[in-house]
Amino acid sequence: MRDIDLAYLAGGWVRASACGHNGNCVEVARAVLGGAEVVVVRRSGVPQQDVLVFTPEEWVGFLSGVRAGEFDLPGAGDGPDGSGPSEPQKPPLADSGPPPVSW
Repeated sequence: MRDIDLAYLAGGWVRASACGHNGNCVEVARAVLGGAEVVVVRRSGVPQQDVLVFTPEEWVGFLSGVRAGEFDLPGAGDGPDGSGPSEPQKPPLADSGPPPVSW
């Protein structure tokens, strides 16, 4: 694992409220790596494993893609038949660049 200061987790680990308590969740937190703030992601069921590390700008770009439906996987959705979201997808937003990152 990279030398991440997990003692400095601004606000601690966060998981989605829809996650439940079965341990099969993804958690995110802010941390420090090499003196710079980063976003770290881990599997809650195995917190001792390595984390994924993203810059704040990468994280904002990823979230924008998630919100636009760019990462929807066939058969992994929340629709009645598992094929995707039950609501119609919104068209992608105009590419005006990522929103500013504010901590």
